[in-house]
Amino acid sequence: MSGKPAARLGDAVACPKCGATALVQGSSDVSFDGLPAATLGHACGCGAVLSAAVIPTVLINGQPAAVLGSLTSHGGVVIGGSGSVIIGLDAGGAAKGACASRAGATGLAPGQGKPSALRDRERQGIEAPTKHPHGAPGARDEVGEQAERPIEQRITLRIGVFFDGTGNNLFNAATGATCRAEEQGFRRDQAESIARYCKKFMLDPNSSYANADTNIVRLYRLYQDDTQRAVEQDEKSAAIPVYIEGIGTRAGQPDSAFSMGTGLGASGVLGCVQTFPAAFGERYDQFKRINPDVIVESVEFDLFGFSRGAAAARHFANEVLKTSGGIAAMGLAKCFSWQGVKVKLNFIGLFETVTALADPRRGDFTPTDIANPGVNLYLPAGCAGKVVHLVARDEYRRNFALTSVAPQHQEIALPGAHADLGGGYAPEMTERLLLTRPRVSRERYGTDSHAAWSYHQAQLEMTQLQREPWFDPGSATLKIDTWRNNLPRIRSELPETEVISAVRLERQVRGELSLVYLRIMHRMAVANGVLLATIDEADPELRLPDELKGVATKLQANAQGAPLHIDQAETRLLFGHYVHLSAHWNALLGKDLSDLGIFFVNAPTATGRRNIYPNRPQVGYPE
Repeated sequence: MSGKPAARLGDAVACPKCGATALVQGSSDVSFDGLPAATLGHACGCGAVLSAAVIPTVLINGQPAAVLGSLTSHGGVVIGGSGSVIIGLDAGGAAKGACASRAGATGLAPGQGKPSALRDRERQGIEAPTKHPHGAPGARDEVGEQAERPIEQRITLRIGVFFDGTGNNLFNAATGATCRAEEQGFRRDQAESIARYCKKFMLDPNSSYANADTNIVRLYRLYQDDTQRAVEQDEKSAAIPVYIEGIGTRAGQPDSAFSMGTGLGASGVLGCVQTFPAAFGERYDQFKRINPDVIVESVEFDLFGFSRGAAAARHFANEVLKTSGGIAAMGLAKCFSWQGVKVKLNFIGLFETVTALADPRRGDFTPTDIANPGVNLYLPAGCAGKVVHLVARDEYRRNFALTSVAPQHQEIALPGAHADLGGGYAPEMTERLLLTRPRVSRERYGTDSHAAWSYHQAQLEMTQLQREPWFDPGSATLKIDTWRNNLPRIRSELPETEVISAVRLERQVRGELSLVYLRIMHRMAVANGVLLATIDEADPELRLPDELKGVATKLQANAQGAPLHIDQAETRLLFGHYVHLSAHWNALLGKDLSDLGIFFVNAPTATGRRNIYPNRPQVGYPE
């Protein structure tokens, strides 16, 4: 068994609208660790209620149990939980009991299964009463039986699947936001408890706990969610969004350096695709509890993905295209028959497909090549109603090669780096970067650093950088850093030293550019029938800064095919304050200081131009 800690009265909640809060309601007669258990419908201190991502197969006073990671009506996330009570999943990874033994859930026609009220009584160990019309024992009450028989209602089920990027996780980002915040109305012991919990995960500023929400999370929250709603009898469709955690992450757990680095493992690209059955099963089970008599007649998928999550979305699309339905059919198998249902890929919205697989165990240390064994990225013409790929015009890191969808599908290049399009940057951050490759020169011991060849090379490079559109002398600082390595003296030779020089940048840069590209994807998705709510321009998490609105209008028009005309002031604003410089020479240290423990993961390509691979078939797909 594996699972998540049970949520209780007083456990912390991270709310995107209200900040840090806590659960203020719980069950009166069920306690975990001495605290009342929380369930669907219980309230937070900010007024929101627990509304989703609960455990439908574990009922407390008739309501599904809440756990670490459960969601609120404000889009908040429960980030606390019991230290001893775990509410889990079965060994196969599916939500325990999800879609199990219900007439509607198995696709049986009405009348082939037991009415939901009777099933609920049986679960609670209550014997159903026998009907005795006119006092005659054992006689059948035809009128009563017909009244209990459900009315058949066939619908199209819209399933939105949202694959987050490497190191991105909705739940962990909410946890990290609370960890960075000051005390907000908690008792001292509660604040200290949160701090102890956060300390386990906040060591790495590049972890999923330090990242902000991506556009995948934002679109997930905007997608129509009928999971907790009773579908009206005249409705012909319903929608369920499914969030898939980013590569290298799992809610409430430390990030996997292996999966982040290689794209492999339990939380790698394929590993994330394989979580779909459990993730969908949990949400579908909630839907069927409220709509037990709905029969799914057809399925339409809307897929969204960012970075390696875009690679996962493309692979998932190929699973849907298989005759057997692949992993998609496995996720839906307990709920209805894949063979007996119409399945369609409606919309595929991608931000920056970067697969970057490497398998050191097989001698593959190169995530930059086109080889991605086991992952099928090919999207053939006509595979979906519409495919849109937003790509970063200013991304050129060696390890961030792009896999195109052109010419078969629409691909739009837009200003910015990788996460400027997909999101995940903090609202404001300080970039401290070595922008140039460190130059090394061998000098006589005692030579002034400013007289070294390496320093003069760095001076030339700094002069070139000062001409770049992103350089705003009013807000950015460029300087040359130098340091030395003293060399061992060889007999009869004068002592020597290595002087190393590189140009360093320091500046403030903002993260709201991704909100412009959220709007571009949102508009194109809605135009193609995706069920997304309107973006609330007053929402502090989604609104654009006033200074960016003029440029945003031009960028949105550019995405629709208009030429991009921005003046010098707008260029300086866009590139000097919103476009991040993702390519740099900051080194990451591993567990030791050997050459195998030092990585330049963000180094640029040798040419300064991005590596782009074609959209081409892979043998074996679709089957």
